[in-house]
This record gives sequence, structure tokens and C-alpha cells, in this order.
Amino acid sequence: MKINGKESSMKIKQKKIISHLIGGLGNQLFQYATSYALAKENNAKIVIDDRLFKKYKLHGGYRLDKLNIIGEKISSIDKLLFPLILCKLSQKENFIFKSTKKFILEKKTSSFKYLTFSDKEHTKMLIGYWQNAIYFQKYFSELKEMFVPLDISQEQLDLSIQIHAQQSVALHVRRGDYISNKNALAMHGICSIDYYKNSIQHINAKLEKPFFYIFSNDKLWCEENLTPLFDGNFHIVENNSQEIDLWLISQCQHHIIANSTFSWWGAWLANSDSQIVITPDPWFNKEIDIPSPVLSHWLKLKK
Repeated sequence: MKINGKESSMKIKQKKIISHLIGGLGNQLFQYATSYALAKENNAKIVIDDRLFKKYKLHGGYRLDKLNIIGEKISSIDKLLFPLILCKLSQKENFIFKSTKKFILEKKTSSFKYLTFSDKEHTKMLIGYWQNAIYFQKYFSELKEMFVPLDISQEQLDLSIQIHAQQSVALHVRRGDYISNKNALAMHGICSIDYYKNSIQHINAKLEKPFFYIFSNDKLWCEENLTPLFDGNFHIVENNSQEIDLWLISQCQHHIIANSTFSWWGAWLANSDSQIVITPDPWFNKEIDIPSPVLSHWLKLKK
């Protein structure tokens, strides 16, 4: 930089968006995607805050390092500027330090305006779940390229080729933790067998010779309840990591998803004009006052 014709050693401090991550892979993708969009809008770099995963062991822990994402890990200095206790307190309604504007907190709103930094602001932390495509839809192509596993085996590539050669339908059943975890059960509830029966009937009426790929954390339930519905035109996908399963779901042409951010991402990343996406309604249990992430053109069937 030149000041009065002379070179200055001053460096312009680059802006940063710190993505404060928590939850399973689907939640991490929502948080990262929104942070990425804000970083792009403000010519800022994205920083990954994965500190909570040292204690949070559910859903396989931190997973974004298995994908082709960009972003550096949170620095020691930023850890001091954003201690975990402050991150937690920032979400309280009467948080005294909100006026510092260091935090970008999620609000229950259907509209979204990209935030901008003032000249004096350089680092902000994004905290929330951000389960709405409006936050990052603009960057679909870039996110689709980044949300690809770093390690894909030849067997998995061969399966993706097979998927592309068929009228492929990804069907996701999430039970496992939705049953064993009382908090998850209270928030989400379980998709009924009737939901899947009606979804399969709708697909069979719309498509000629559909082939169903089943993804689930409860294989036994699927074998006992779903396989009789397919007349042999199905394959239960198993023995893969979460990120591989999500990628394979995104390779399918059509989707019957659970009320899970995991299969939401598989359907969203597979976006095409001819795509059929069937989602459970309601997404959350009726007592939960949280907006649904379901896109307006997706078909809703009773959960």
C-alpha cells in the first residue's frame, strides 16, 4: 500500500467468517454452506470451528474433513477471542455482549439478507443451524463440487454408474437415533410405514421401471417392512461411510427422504428439472416451532 507516494508495510486485514459447527453431517453442511455464502458475499475467508466435537461424539463427530471443502481450522487467537462459553452464552435472549456484533445468530425468518462487514469489522462467528436453502442457494454449483468425498473406491464409483443408468430412486429411512434418543424422537418423530408405502406408490405411478436404493441406519426394519413392496427392484446400500452414502443418494434421480437433514442434502444436491422429491409432513413434530427446510416444489406426504 502507498501512502503519500511511499510504500507502507501496513497489511489489509482479511475478513473472516468463523463457522461454529455442531450436529451430524447434515447439520454441519447447513452451517458450512451458510458460512461459505456469507464469506463469498463479503470477500472473506471461511474458518472452521470444530471445537465442540471434542466432546460431541454423536453421528460420527466432525465429518467435513472427509469432503472437498475449503477453509482453515480456527486459530489459537480466534479461540481466545471466541471462547466456547461465550459462544454458548451468545444464544441466550438476554446476552449482554450481543452489542459487540461479533456473532451472527440465526433468527426464525423466511427472508434473508446477506450481512456485510463494516470497515472496522474483520471477524464474525456464525452460530445456528441455518436449515434453509435460501441462505446459500446462490452458490449451488460451488457447494455441489465441494460436497464430494475425498476418497471414493472403485466399487462405489461402479455403483454410481449403475445408479445413473437406471430410473434410480433413493429411499432414506432414519430410525436408530430417532428412536433411541428421546430428544430426537420428541423433535422429529418417526416416518410411518404408510408414508413409505404411499411414496413408493406415487413413484410407481409416475415412473416406468423405477429401481429403489435403500439407505438406512435400521437395515432389519427395512428388510422386514419395505422389501416386500418392491417386487425385487431394490438394493440396500450398506457398509459405507456417511459421506459416501450421502454422495450416492445425490447420484440418484429421484428421492423419498426422511425428516432428516442427511437425506435433505442428498436430494438438494441432486437437483434436476425432472426430479421427484417426496418428503414427510410435518417435518418436525407439531409442537416444535421451527420452520421446515422442505423446498416448495417438493411433494409432501403425511408422515
